[in-house]
Amino acid sequence: MPMTGLSAFRPRVAMLAPTATDPMIDQAVLDACIDFCERTLVVKRMLTPFPTVADTAVYAPAAPADESVAHIMRVWCDVTELDPLDEEGIGSPFGFVTTVAGQTNTPGRPRYFNETDPGSISLFPRPDAVYTINARVALRPLRSATTVDSQLFEDWVEGITSGALARLYAVPGDLLNAPLAKYHAENYMASVHRALLQAPKGRVRSQGRVTPIHI
Repeated sequence: MPMTGLSAFRPRVAMLAPTATDPMIDQAVLDACIDFCERTLVVKRMLTPFPTVADTAVYAPAAPADESVAHIMRVWCDVTELDPLDEEGIGSPFGFVTTVAGQTNTPGRPRYFNETDPGSISLFPRPDAVYTINARVALRPLRSATTVDSQLFEDWVEGITSGALARLYAVPGDLLNAPLAKYHAENYMASVHRALLQAPKGRVRSQGRVTPIHI
């Protein structure tokens, strides 16, 4: 997927924080991008499909370069979508361990999934054969990233800029300015709220339909 360098945000941030150095700006932008992605789950992608291994329940699918998995959204086993299962819904210890003394952990075709560890997919029951797993996930930049998903720049540059400025204006020193930090933090959260409204529907606007009644 298209990626944009952190330096692309610099002119907008530097215009309002001229004493900030490039490394300071890049760090503030990166932190804002990570927080934005974690709050909104706006960057969603299908990961590369991967095969299961018989008797293996937990998988850690690879994310694209400079990114990590923020949240597992949906999972398919072959073409069948699996039901998500939260931790409270796991009624068996086999959801967390592979063996229990005196008990049998019977494998089968997976029907549920859980994210027991960040970015990892646990399948229940554990696979009894080779299946193809597809996963739709929300992504976030790595802490070491030098690029971010271009969507963050093209669609949310104003919000990310405000998020970066809110951080810079909270740093003790020449940039410290509590009123401006508060102002940009509020602008940033307004962008977060707009993204949250968009995220569930994506970019498609459904048309309401009324079934005609013939009289």
